[in-house]
Amino acid sequence: MPYLVSIDHGSTAIRAVAFDEEGRLVGLAQKDIRSWHPEPGFSEYAPAELLASTVHVSEQLMFNLGISASEVSGLGISNQRDTVIAWNRLTGEAVGTAMAGDDWRALDICRKLQKQGFADTILDKTGQPLAPYFAAPKITWLLDHLPEARRMAVRGELAFGTIESWLVWQLTGGSTHVMDATNAARTLLYNMRLGKWDGDLLKLWGIPESVLPAIVDNSCRLGTIQQTGHPLAGVPILAIATDEAAALFGQGCLTPGDRQVSLGAYCNLVQLSGPTLLDSSSLGVAQTVAWQLAGVRTFALEEQVDLGGTMLELLHENWGLIDHISQVEEATSALPYNQNLWLIPPRGLPPAAKAQVPVLALC
Repeated sequence: MPYLVSIDHGSTAIRAVAFDEEGRLVGLAQKDIRSWHPEPGFSEYAPAELLASTVHVSEQLMFNLGISASEVSGLGISNQRDTVIAWNRLTGEAVGTAMAGDDWRALDICRKLQKQGFADTILDKTGQPLAPYFAAPKITWLLDHLPEARRMAVRGELAFGTIESWLVWQLTGGSTHVMDATNAARTLLYNMRLGKWDGDLLKLWGIPESVLPAIVDNSCRLGTIQQTGHPLAGVPILAIATDEAAALFGQGCLTPGDRQVSLGAYCNLVQLSGPTLLDSSSLGVAQTVAWQLAGVRTFALEEQVDLGGTMLELLHENWGLIDHISQVEEATSALPYNQNLWLIPPRGLPPAAKAQVPVLALC
């Protein structure tokens, strides 16, 4: 029986899942991952650990099912968005750590562009607001702060990408440097009208196009897994997408107006808007690519709450108010009413904030 395997690379866990030829979920393996915060505003992963964890969940899934790579027809990858990794094209090794989506060290770069009046230009071209959690400010920061980074870029030795780019490069033995359209649309470098990297934005951020991946469809043959010793060696990689785009498509939201909500580390509402790009200046929400198939793009609208499951972890690990996250539901379900006391996650915390108690008493 042929199987399809998917790797879901989240912000707090990596999962490998298998589906049979009828589309039924038949296996799952998971490994938790952690980011760390060496300085205020910094949020990092170890790229080698991310790759090793991907191999681990793949091995566990195959062992649980008792199958071999020859029984797997293809691999798909969905990934947390906005985490950026730099690596050496010659050795394949990461240069520095991965900057996670909630890393704010590039805030001053964004503030400078804001003061120079570029926020509206960026919104118009990309559909996204000027903010440090997107890839462009992170890449600029890394080019300016990693030793020899700009010299490596000039010599053609440096590559950048988000999680799926890093994984595909590593899994294919360095033969494929790509980024799908849904990830590209989140970089602040992607022209939503033209569907390609924007030359003016690249100059604005000071990023040479040579360090960036080629933009590809969400569903296409991207190469074959060649990583030595990988449990899925020889399996073709057939699809890549951001986690939110994969959820939108996977939930069957195929008609404009269909929407889905994801509740995880972040909380996201994504609504399919269709094949026509809207005027970003009048929307009040972000506009992004829902998917690209055979070169044809479909668009979506999105709003995000930056603290979802992360807020529950804060109650547990930082404040010690609960012993386990499941106690939140138990406690709230046991109350006949909440006496108008609400825990409301803020839209986002500034990096210099030492503490904020996001509780409002509503009368």
